Amino acid sequence: MEKIIVATDFSQTSDNALEYAIQLAKDIDAQILLFHTYQMPLNFTEEVALTVDLEMLKKETEEILKNQADKLRAKWGVEINYLTRLGIASDEIIEEGKNASFIVMGTYGSGKLARALIGSTALAVIKKSSTPVLLIPEHIIYKRPTKIAFACDYNSKTDFLALNPLKQLTELFHAQLLVMSVKERNEKVSIDEKTTAVKIDKKLAELDHRYYFVENEDLVEGINDFIKDKSPDMIAVIPHKYNLFESL
Repeated sequence: MEKIIVATDFSQTSDNALEYAIQLAKDIDAQILLFHTYQMPLNFTEEVALTVDLEMLKKETEEILKNQADKLRAKWGVEINYLTRLGIASDEIIEEGKNASFIVMGTYGSGKLARALIGSTALAVIKKSSTPVLLIPEHIIYKRPTKIAFACDYNSKTDFLALNPLKQLTELFHAQLLVMSVKERNEKVSIDEKTTAVKIDKKLAELDHRYYFVENEDLVEGINDFIKDKSPDMIAVIPHKYNLFESL
């Protein structure tokens, strides 16, 4: 059975991402792992650093997770387990995510301010995780995806293996894949980009997919215009050293 890890900090944004993940799990017959990390809190005075009882903190966190899992399990009929761990959030999420099909995290915004509002933990997970990460803006309600946009810059450093989860998700929902790229007016396509495009097309050959090229001097505006025009249910980006995400 597929497993989806949902990272939570018990905020409303995390709760919304969890609801999204649960409905996704129902559609793909997956189980949920509700995952929370905590660090040793320090209360500093001028002379002394006082630490709380870590075992007590763990028990309290597990109780919150258990109550949440029990309620949602009864509501949705989905297998929901939970786990809490001491450590740096991004590191622990990435490590636990190695055993999952997807990692789901909530974000506080979308559009031009998304990068500032996503948060350092989510950014670290996106950049380092080998498991696909689904970022769910706080206002998004789950809808079975019929159109998935793939923002592609045709960079020669593209990890083609990272296309496999995108293919899997697209096939699973019998969705249409909209491969889009933003170019400045009169910008020429390099040989490397053409080579990468051919490789991507071969990789996606079995999918219902279409290509779009958007002319815009501003990358983010170009992507936003495409989203408004085509209304995809999901947007996919493959991180690499010089990627679209760095510019968002």
